[in-house]
Amino acid sequence: MKPEIIKEIRQALEQATRWTYDSEATGIFVEVEKLRWRQVMPPREMMPTIPVACLLLQHAPALLDELERLTAKQKTCRWHTIDEDEMPGTYKTECGHMFSFCEGDRAENDAVYCQYCGGKIKESES
Repeated sequence: MKPEIIKEIRQALEQATRWTYDSEATGIFVEVEKLRWRQVMPPREMMPTIPVACLLLQHAPALLDELERLTAKQKTCRWHTIDEDEMPGTYKTECGHMFSFCEGDRAENDAVYCQYCGGKIKESES
């Protein structure tokens, strides 16, 4: 996920009205001002989705943190070209596999990530 999208989601979470769901009261409580809550009764057809929304909102910051951590440590996988005369479009991957395109090479096929390890492809000549 692009950093701009992560930032946009974080901003939306920060600007969102604070609310909580009480399953016993089957209502949503909205914080109208600091420590002052008001009960809101959503339409009945929304009720099944409210616990899911609560769960997502509760865990969204941790999910965004994990996405940023994974993006920062993005793995790479070096692909080495094999003899272009005998096996055009064939590569030996750093993660221990071989891959061959039916037509063209890695760049012509817009291959960006290794399908074996998920690392971003760095191409090098053998």
